[in-house]
Amino acid sequence: MITEQNQTFWLNTDRSTYILRITKFGHLEHIYYGAKLPSASLQEVEALALKHNAETGTTVAYSETDPLYSLDLLALEWAGVGRGDFRDPPAEIKMPDTSFVHDFIYAEHQITDDTLTFKLIDQSNQVQLKLNYQVFPAANVIKRWCRIRNQNTSPLIIRKLMSLMVDLPNRNFSLTTFDGAWSKEAQTHTRPLAPGIYINSSNTGSSSNRHNPGFILSTSAVDSIGDGSSFSVENDRTHNSKFIIQKSKSEGVAANTVGVSSCRKEFYGFNLIYSGNHFGLVELSNQNLVRVELGINPQSFEWPLQTNESFETPAAIMTYSDQSLDDLAHNFHDFVNQEIVPPTWRGKTRPVAFNNWEATFFKFSQRKLLKLAHQAQDLGVEMMVLDDGWFKGRDSDTAGLGDYQVNRKKFPRGLKPFVRKIKQLGLQFGIWLEPEMVNPNSDLYRQHPDWVIQVPNKTPLQGRHQLVLDLCRPAVRDYIVQEVSRVLDEYQ
Repeated sequence: MITEQNQTFWLNTDRSTYILRITKFGHLEHIYYGAKLPSASLQEVEALALKHNAETGTTVAYSETDPLYSLDLLALEWAGVGRGDFRDPPAEIKMPDTSFVHDFIYAEHQITDDTLTFKLIDQSNQVQLKLNYQVFPAANVIKRWCRIRNQNTSPLIIRKLMSLMVDLPNRNFSLTTFDGAWSKEAQTHTRPLAPGIYINSSNTGSSSNRHNPGFILSTSAVDSIGDGSSFSVENDRTHNSKFIIQKSKSEGVAANTVGVSSCRKEFYGFNLIYSGNHFGLVELSNQNLVRVELGINPQSFEWPLQTNESFETPAAIMTYSDQSLDDLAHNFHDFVNQEIVPPTWRGKTRPVAFNNWEATFFKFSQRKLLKLAHQAQDLGVEMMVLDDGWFKGRDSDTAGLGDYQVNRKKFPRGLKPFVRKIKQLGLQFGIWLEPEMVNPNSDLYRQHPDWVIQVPNKTPLQGRHQLVLDLCRPAVRDYIVQEVSRVLDEYQ
C-alpha cells in the first residue's frame, strides 16, 4: 500500500514501513525503513528525520539561502555529483554539456496501484530520471529500478547507473555477504561496518559463484531498553535473539517482554534481479550514514544515449525483518515464488530428479542409463535428466557444444525410443543443454567463427575448451531458439 500527504510518502508491506519525502530543494530524503508503523502525522514523521541544527565544517552548502542544508549530511534516496555530496554516487554520467555534474530534482510523481514513480529532472541538461518503487505486501519486499531519458539535443554517456540507492542511519550494522568459488559457493562472511566503502561485485559476465549479488545488513542486538534497564543478548542457532534482563528499576527481574521491540536484532536484505556483472556498495560515511547501492557493474560499462533515447536498469529488491535471518530469507523466497518463478511451476512441488552426470560423466550407453533409471524409480525418483554427452561429437568437453544432433554412437536409433522407455517407467524426462556456449571443435564454430564474443585482432581465451556465443546478434539468438525448440518439441 502506498499513500502520500504533502509530498511525504509511506510504502507499507504487511510487516514493514518505508517513508521518504521531498525536501524544500526537491531532493528525495529517506526518513525511515523498518518495522511497520501505524499511520503517522507529518509532525511524527518529522520526529523520525535526521536533524541538522548546526553548520558542519568542511561541508558545502547547497544554497546560500540555507547554510544548514548540505547534501553530504542528508539521508537520500538518490544522490547527484558536484553539488556537495562527497559519498559514492549511484550514477556516473557524462552529461550533454560534457561535464559529470548532475542534480536530479523532483518534478512530479505518480502512484498507480502498488507502484510509486518519481520523475526527476536535471534542469541544466534536460535529462530525465524516473525512480520506481513497487511494493509487494505479502512478501514484505520493495522493488526498485530507474529509467534515464536524454531530452537534450546532444548525446550523453552512462558509465554507471544503479538500480537502487538508499542512505540508512547507522545502527551499528554488520555486513553479511555470500562468497566462494566453484564447489564451495555461498560461504557466509560477516564483518562489522567501519568507515569507508565495501564493494561486493562480479565482473565475470555472470552473477557468479565468487560473490552472490545478495547481501544483508544486520543491527547489533545490544542496546538500551529505554526504561533504564540493561540487558544482554544471546543468539540461538536459528539466529533469533534471546533477551535477558540483568537489572531493572523495580524490585526483582523485569518480565522479558519489556522493551523487546527496541532491542531486537534487525535485518535488511538486498538483491539484484539480474544475471550479469553486478555491483553492490555499502559505505559508512563520516556522518554515520550508511549508503547502499546495487546495480550493473560499472567496470568497462559505457552506454551512449542520443536524443530521446532511454536506458532502464534491471530491478533490485529490498526487504526487512525484525524476527530472524530465517524470516528475512522467507521474504526473499516468497517474492521469488510469487513473482519470479514461471507460472508453470508457481506454487507447485518440484519433481524429485535424478541426473546421470556424476554417475556416468560422458561414458554411458543407453543400456547403462536405463539401468540407472530403474534404480532411480525404485527410490521414488519422479524425473530423469539426461546430462552432457548425448549430442554429436560430445565424448569429452573438448568438442561438440553447439551441435545439438543426437550422438548416434550412444543412441543408434535416436533419442525417441530411449525417451519412450523412460516415460514407460512413469518418469518425466529432462535434458541438458548449454546453448550459450560453443566449442571451437564443432560444426557450428567452423561455419560461424564470427558468432563468438571476441575483441577484434585478439585471440579469444577459452574456459573448459569453450567460447561464449554473442547473444547480441539476431542470427545467434534465432539459431539458439531454433535448436532448443527443436530438441524440446521432438522429444517432448
